[in-house]
Amino acid sequence: MSPILSVITLVIIIAHIVVLIFARTRGQDGRGGLTWLLATIGFSLLACSVYLLKEDTLIADRIGRGLIAVIALIATLTTFGLLLISDMTSDEAARMRLNRVWLSICGLWLIGVIGAALLGNPTQLGQPEWIINLFSTPDAAELIALPGLCIAGLTLISIGFSRFYIAVLPE
Repeated sequence: MSPILSVITLVIIIAHIVVLIFARTRGQDGRGGLTWLLATIGFSLLACSVYLLKEDTLIADRIGRGLIAVIALIATLTTFGLLLISDMTSDEAARMRLNRVWLSICGLWLIGVIGAALLGNPTQLGQPEWIINLFSTPDAAELIALPGLCIAGLTLISIGFSRFYIAVLPE
């Protein structure tokens, strides 16, 4: 990594830490949203911190820097979805139902990516140009990660729009 990218990454990490401390000391937990906010910031911090590792870093000969970053990003999106649900849903039963659906989708996605990465060939997931390489040499973990991102993203947008549509607005 170039020195300027290292400096930018460190600045982003410091900003995450400042926001994490501010949210923890100043936040009020009404419906569980603060917990999900702190978890989202923490997983985002982890995803950024992973890029300080060397590009060829391997854990147990199978898990590289890119896979750790992708797992942290899946966890970030999962906790952000839970934050969105807790923030936009006042009905406890609806919130619990949406949480179960969201956690089921993201849990299957995470298990699929980790399982495919550990059981298949060494993956290029999260490495530079992995999406371009996906079309020339497909890999199971990559083939699960990309559609999983699309499904999770569309589900989160759908939940947000539906919650906004049924919300009682002052008029």
